[in-house]
Amino acid sequence: MRLKYIKLYEAFLGFPISNYDVFWDLKRSGACDEEIFQLLGIQADLNGFRQFKIQNIELEEYLKNDTLIAGVISCLDELVKESPLYILTIRKNRSNLINQLDRLGIKHFFQKIISPTSDLFNLPGCDQKSALIDDLFPSVKGYMIGDSEADVGCARKMNLTSVSVLSGIRNFSYLKQLSPDIIVTDLTRFQISKD
Repeated sequence: MRLKYIKLYEAFLGFPISNYDVFWDLKRSGACDEEIFQLLGIQADLNGFRQFKIQNIELEEYLKNDTLIAGVISCLDELVKESPLYILTIRKNRSNLINQLDRLGIKHFFQKIISPTSDLFNLPGCDQKSALIDDLFPSVKGYMIGDSEADVGCARKMNLTSVSVLSGIRNFSYLKQLSPDIIVTDLTRFQISKD
């Protein structure tokens, strides 16, 4: 995930980011693009970058930089034996999403891959996810596992147990202030409660 974001920012800027670690620390701490550019001493057209990011982040050129966490295949193998698994994402390019899941070798673990239709695109991430859950699973109980504020917010709104993973876009400090029910290093550390 880190490499995808670095390549995206560099493609827009036209030059390499000088300090990848500082960039990634800022991104994971929840810094907005304006703060990231400011703190890295980069002059950039913010509106132009936002448009560029929306148009490009889901292209195969960037998605190919995403990789699986070690052990996630065997983890999914175990989880799917205990409960049906679903992917719920606010990604807009469904075709590239499906291709990426196939390339990573994990698509078959999921009963359903849920992504928004264009009528939901303008809603905040949490509201998109909540609307999708409400439409498909009006009385769902279970876990919402994710790496962002949209995931924690959606879980809270839908009365699901929120599980935040530290292997994604946000760091521990940022996620902790959102008060998810559970925080784990990555998906391989998660277990479904037997209660």
